[in-house]
Amino acid sequence: MQIVFFSNYFNHHQLHLADAFNAIDDVDFIFVADHTVPGFRKELGYSSFDRPYLIVLDNSEKKEEAFVLSKTADVAIFINSSMESYLEARLKTNKLTFLYSERWFKKKYMLNLLSPRLWRQIFTYFKFRKNKQYMLCASAYAANDYYLLGMYKNKCYKWAYFTEVNDIDINKILQDKRQKRIKIMWCSRFIDWKHPELIVKLASKLKRDGYDFEINMFGNGPLIEDIKDKINECSLTDCVCVKGSVQNNEILSQMRQHNVFIFTSDQNEGWGAVANEAMSNGCTLVGSDAIGSVPFLVKDGKNGFSFRSKDVNSLYGKIKILLDDRKLCEEFAKKAYADMKNCWSPQQAAIRFVNLSKSLQGETCIHYTEGPCSLATPHKL
Repeated sequence: MQIVFFSNYFNHHQLHLADAFNAIDDVDFIFVADHTVPGFRKELGYSSFDRPYLIVLDNSEKKEEAFVLSKTADVAIFINSSMESYLEARLKTNKLTFLYSERWFKKKYMLNLLSPRLWRQIFTYFKFRKNKQYMLCASAYAANDYYLLGMYKNKCYKWAYFTEVNDIDINKILQDKRQKRIKIMWCSRFIDWKHPELIVKLASKLKRDGYDFEINMFGNGPLIEDIKDKINECSLTDCVCVKGSVQNNEILSQMRQHNVFIFTSDQNEGWGAVANEAMSNGCTLVGSDAIGSVPFLVKDGKNGFSFRSKDVNSLYGKIKILLDDRKLCEEFAKKAYADMKNCWSPQQAAIRFVNLSKSLQGETCIHYTEGPCSLATPHKL
């Protein structure tokens, strides 16, 4: 089976999944990137990668090769609706085609409906609505957004941005952090829709109620000085520390040293790969229910907790349970790691996608009930 993945550029969000596809023996995998990683993305920490399966369209000969691939490959994946001419050429063949998308309506509907890119996607979908086109939803809310537009009904599948899931000794990691004082981690940009202020409000409530805890905040951004000032004003310097930006490898190491990871973003967080990383490194996740990844990854009360977005009382209630029951916190971490390893890893996703493709092509009959490639139904806040 030849699988071709089309995207505007190749980056860490697709790296591990692409490597997993390339490792499958009976798959001929090709990644087509319209261009290299742009400069503004590199400033945000994105890196360039070189892979034998990667084609960057930097000359007319490669563009022609990609155009042929768009029409001949057994299966094609297009991230969002990028490379529209290649997508339309593909859909004309009526061969199996997937779009890979986050949600559209992160803000008020009318603002999103002004997007020319959305209207081009709608037009293309309905032009070829009877053809074999399906949606890979990299957000628990994507299916609902597309259903509102009358698109991809019963053709949406759960998907993700897949991060690496390493083999770790989860029992040893949990044993090593059984210190008296529970350690809580937050890692994000200090901007409004990431809601770092919730951590200050949470810490104030925990300290008022006599809990012994330590919260470390990692990242940078325009609100960082405001958050530091609020920490001082609320007399929280003994339990809340702003660590600033560190390399990703250090973030993963810190996750293995902290008991709980809090993810406070609102609906503007399309997916939120830091959730995958926390759950893959023995850190119990407590995440906002508006984040795209949380309803897919978190089984509330089984492998972590979700809380009502922007609601400090809801967040406090879930954190309090974990502080009161450290054994439960460890059980969640174990179950979360098992779910990431056995269900949400890039390797499992690649295998499931190949099986789903064969099923949709009529070669086999397979049906996943949860995880990647299971049917995504409309999900609302």
